[in-house]
Amino acid sequence: LQWSTTGLEVTERDFGSRWRDGGIRECNCFRCTSNNAFFSLSVSVSVSLSLSLSLSLSLSVSLSLSLSLCLSLSVSLSLSLSLSLSLSLSLSLSVSLFVSLFVSLFVSLFVSLFVSLCLSLSLSLSLSLQQVEVDGQQCMLEILDTAGTEQFTAMRDLYMKNGQGFALVYSITAQSTFNDLQDLREQILRVKDTDDVPMILVGNKCDLEDERVVGKEQGQNLARQWSSCAFLESSAKSKINVNEIFYDLVRQINRKTPVPGKTRKKSNCQLL
Repeated sequence: LQWSTTGLEVTERDFGSRWRDGGIRECNCFRCTSNNAFFSLSVSVSVSLSLSLSLSLSLSVSLSLSLSLCLSLSVSLSLSLSLSLSLSLSLSLSVSLFVSLFVSLFVSLFVSLFVSLCLSLSLSLSLSLQQVEVDGQQCMLEILDTAGTEQFTAMRDLYMKNGQGFALVYSITAQSTFNDLQDLREQILRVKDTDDVPMILVGNKCDLEDERVVGKEQGQNLARQWSSCAFLESSAKSKINVNEIFYDLVRQINRKTPVPGKTRKKSNCQLL
C-alpha cells in the first residue's frame, strides 16, 4: 500500500513487504474498510428493531381508546330512550284532560256566579240546575256538562235527543278542537232530525291571544255556514262573555217555544 499525490496505489508486492517490515502504522486497506462497514450495518439493524417495538405499543393504546368510546355511546342511547318515553306519557295525559278542563270551567263559572252548585273539574257527565232571568222571564236551566269525554260516546244520542240548546266550544289555541266541531254538529242535526236547533259556536280562551292558532274570522265564517248560527269568543278565566253564552241559548229556545194565544215565526240563530 502506498500513497501518492494522485491517489492510492496498491500492489501485491508492496503490500506484503511493507506490512512485514512494520513501516506502515495506519492501514486503510480494503479488508479493514469492509469490517467497519459491517459493524455500522449491524448497528442500523438494531435501531430498526427498536422502532418496530414502539409502533406495536402505540397500536395497543389506540385499541383501548376505541373500546371506551363505544361504552360511552351505549350509555347515552339508553338515557335518550327513557326521556322520550316520559315525554310521550305527559303528552297523552294533557290531550285527554284538555277538553274536559275548559268546558267544565265554563259551566262551573256560570253556575257559581248565581250562587248555585259549582261544578267540579271531572271527566264524567255533570248535571246542574239553575234558575235565571232572561229578558224579564224566569227560566230553569238544566246544564249537562259532557266534558268532551270519549267514554260517553254511546250516550251522545240520548242527551242530544233530550237537549234543547247546544254550545259547541273549542279552544282558540288548538286547531284540532275547532276541526272536530263539524262532525259533532252534524250528529246533533241527525239526532234532532231538523236543521233548526238552538246552537252557539264558542271560541274559548280568548285571553291567550299570544297563543292563538284559530283566527276569529274562522269562527265567524263557520257560524255563517251553519245557517247564521250565533258566535262568541269568551274566556272562562277572565270571565269574558260567559253569561252571554247561556243567555243567547235561552233566547233561541224561547223563540222556538210556542206561546198560547200568539203565533211565533221560526227564525235561525242570530249572529252576535
